[in-house]
Amino acid sequence: LAGVPKFYNITDVKDVEYHRDAVLKHLGAAKSVGKEAPLEPRWFRTPWRTALWMDMMQTASNLGICLAIMEYAVWRGEAAGAVRRALITSPAMTQIAKDMHARTDFLFVLAKKLMTHENEGPFGVSSGLIEKTRQQKLLELNASNLQDIIKDVSKQVKKSELPAMLTQDEGCQLGVVILMTQNMMITINSLENAIFGQKELLSAK
Repeated sequence: LAGVPKFYNITDVKDVEYHRDAVLKHLGAAKSVGKEAPLEPRWFRTPWRTALWMDMMQTASNLGICLAIMEYAVWRGEAAGAVRRALITSPAMTQIAKDMHARTDFLFVLAKKLMTHENEGPFGVSSGLIEKTRQQKLLELNASNLQDIIKDVSKQVKKSELPAMLTQDEGCQLGVVILMTQNMMITINSLENAIFGQKELLSAK
């Protein structure tokens, strides 16, 4: 899963490029590890965290699907390229993407530490950092965020006649990106809940 997070910094997409195959390759390798790990002798190690591993796999898979949908929408809607350019330069969308990327990176690092913590000794992560993260709000694309994004895009996208195909519609392309961003946030929040349900974090003070 180490290579997956780099794919979903939305506002870094300058040209349409498919990452679906690369994401599937990483997921395939991760699934193999997940199948082998529970079969290894663990006489001196704690049980393999099957549930957390599956949560991580589901998170990576869902993020990959959202990314693929956005990439397909941009490719099919090439005539609506002004929307993509507007989103890339939108201060509101850029900040949302940065926040989402930073949270996801941190969660995957924390999940990795949990997966490799295979004894009953100290967890090795600052309790202050854990508490600070616990107090942060979950990711959300609220009404204010949406208004800011739409305003940013509207400044750069001129009104045009109704296109022959929905994939060429600028509003439709914007809607796809917003919806997939919301889905990615929901997925990341779900992983965060799974991580902070682990005993090492529940007992952190």
